[in-house]
Amino acid sequence: MAVFFDVDPKKLLNYLLSTATPEAAGKSRFFHGAGFTAEAWQALQAALLAHPLRAALEYEDPSSPYGRKLIFRCTLPGAPNGRAYCVRSVWQLRGGVYWFLTAYPQSDR
Repeated sequence: MAVFFDVDPKKLLNYLLSTATPEAAGKSRFFHGAGFTAEAWQALQAALLAHPLRAALEYEDPSSPYGRKLIFRCTLPGAPNGRAYCVRSVWQLRGGVYWFLTAYPQSDR
């Protein structure tokens, strides 16, 4: 059975790449520092879509009332500045597709 992942562009523009809210400021600084920008949000979308294919599955939570969650760790490919980053990404199953929920930097240890 094929597994599909998707990222809503609004999640990137209004959250991970936004500096408009204090809640998003730390993540926004991290992703901007990696070279991702709101003007070229598709680069972050592509990196996040590749993350579950290259990173280790750290945890699977089938008990979430909102849908099964998968959490992947490390190896975020495609950073525009060329550096390698370790991030944790969280995905939730809805309608047969794992939708991106959030991502945040991690130590690579």
